[in-house]
Amino acid sequence: MSEKDTITGVKPCPFCGQADISVRSETIPVLGGTGDLQEVTIYQVCCKTCNAEGPSLMVKTTAKHAESEAAVLEQWNQRLGRHKDAPPNLKNCPFCGEQPEVLRDPEPAPILVEIFCSDCGATGPANDKDDLMVLWNKRA
Repeated sequence: MSEKDTITGVKPCPFCGQADISVRSETIPVLGGTGDLQEVTIYQVCCKTCNAEGPSLMVKTTAKHAESEAAVLEQWNQRLGRHKDAPPNLKNCPFCGEQPEVLRDPEPAPILVEIFCSDCGATGPANDKDDLMVLWNKRA
């Protein structure tokens, strides 16, 4: 996995408001439609302060790195002012506007583990001490 630290023209994290942002990329093998292994690269913008992750982008490894990185940064910079159909206790995803999902650890008692958007791949801030729903709902 590689990580690019110096980024210009990027909005701060929608959760914590910090500008300490990086782009991660990882190349992995996937099974293609014809049954053969193909390499793809997954790009994702991450906040280094609160560990929130923006939408992910998966492209063929043959795609141009700079164009793929620019596309994932554009997704990160997208902000929605309105949250359609948001439940009263959990706001919709700040990137795509869809309702997020909640992952809970069932044992020993159900505890909130992660809030994520299955539509665009964004995940909320990671923090062991604070209420993740409060962190997800916080908008910088």
